[in-house]
Amino acid sequence: MKSNASKTIHISNVANIAYGYCKILSQNNYPVELYSNNITHIMSQPAWDDYDLDPDLVHNEFDFYDNRIELKDYPHPPWYHSQQLLTYDHPFITKLSRIFPRSMVKKFKPMYIELWTKIYYHIHNKFNISKTNDPQLWEDRIDKLIKISKQLGPTQALEKKDLLLYFNQARWLENKYSPNDTLFGYMHAPISLMLLEKVPCVSVEIGTLREVYEQEDILSKLLKLAYHTTSHLIITNPDGKQFADRLNLPNGYSFAPHPVDEDIYKPLENDQESITELRNELNIPNHYEYYIIAPARQNWTLKGNYKYLEAFSVLVKAGINALLIIPSWGQDVEQSKRYCHSLGLTNILWIKPISEKRMIKYYHCVDVVLDQFQLGVFGLITSKAMSCGKPVITSYNNIYHDWCFKKHPPLIACESAAEIYQALIHLFKNLNSITKIGLESREWIIKNYSKEVTVKIMKRIINIANFNFKERAI
Repeated sequence: MKSNASKTIHISNVANIAYGYCKILSQNNYPVELYSNNITHIMSQPAWDDYDLDPDLVHNEFDFYDNRIELKDYPHPPWYHSQQLLTYDHPFITKLSRIFPRSMVKKFKPMYIELWTKIYYHIHNKFNISKTNDPQLWEDRIDKLIKISKQLGPTQALEKKDLLLYFNQARWLENKYSPNDTLFGYMHAPISLMLLEKVPCVSVEIGTLREVYEQEDILSKLLKLAYHTTSHLIITNPDGKQFADRLNLPNGYSFAPHPVDEDIYKPLENDQESITELRNELNIPNHYEYYIIAPARQNWTLKGNYKYLEAFSVLVKAGINALLIIPSWGQDVEQSKRYCHSLGLTNILWIKPISEKRMIKYYHCVDVVLDQFQLGVFGLITSKAMSCGKPVITSYNNIYHDWCFKKHPPLIACESAAEIYQALIHLFKNLNSITKIGLESREWIIKNYSKEVTVKIMKRIINIANFNFKERAI
């Protein structure tokens, strides 16, 4: 049912960041609706964010992507809805991913998409457009988008069949919004939103600009067209600015911080007895002098995990009595474990993947948090750890962030294993700096990432999107 009340409607492939934004907006009395794909992957559901889940729910720690379970016993907000949203990620692709290696499926996927698009175009969508109340309106919109794609350059030109794969989702969305609403599309959802002409749409990039800018496959061209025609673009990864500038987006872009609830992600009183009890609860040995956690998924290409493993190996050989805790999830878990063995590392605690609420307990138990060492920008891991008052060591490029931060965060920027080692040695030999950086980190988050700041930014973005939609809709 459509509502006359103005609200934001969020469309996402999974809950995650969209769910975080919706929670913050809802808590501040902004009406929201969130529609995410009917995904049973454990990390893609609201319960992963809201509850301290039993790690044993993760039944296959060696292939985290195989961990699918419907968490029906965990309540979620009434504004959250999960159902199958038709996109390129067709269920057949998901089934293949469970049978064959992901690398093989990735190579096969473009061919399957092309075949599926042709079938969908010739049999399904032509028939469906003819059944709509105003077939000419849809035909005109699609023709207009094709014309714009050609104006973006010969390598970006699209055909009608490329857009029609998303027609059903756009038509379904048409019945979900009212004239006063604003739609937010995450991941690939902006492609469906650009088929709609009667409502302002905001695209949210979550690192996707970095991935698609130089690619010329159909999906990348569709996303670039969606960013070009959106009422406004949200950039959550600051390095995305360079790609947005090159795309020359007519309706502009804004930075928005990743959604962090500072009332949930907050420091624990520095009571050693409480920390010891918490470590006992989590089965963390208490005989180490220093504790480190590295929560980022094991993906050597994107996260550079091998760098901190090398640094930790040198640290231990230097006589530092430290424990490194690593959740065993990601594409390269087994490779990382083999590498640890080759380095002779024994004081590493591999744990099962853990929900966000449980991760807070681990943050409280450690002295330092390690994030990624490849991208030069940070996401939810760094921001949540900083909100908990922990020093974070990660890859960070000042140039990427100059446009969105008046003052850079007090994290410790490192690119190489040698730099990570030096940072850890400095912290452990200057314990006061751990406390100092932790306090500064919490203060920085409150000033730059708090719920109040996020709501103000989202409100401004909604106003910009509505202005752009009315003044120069594309």
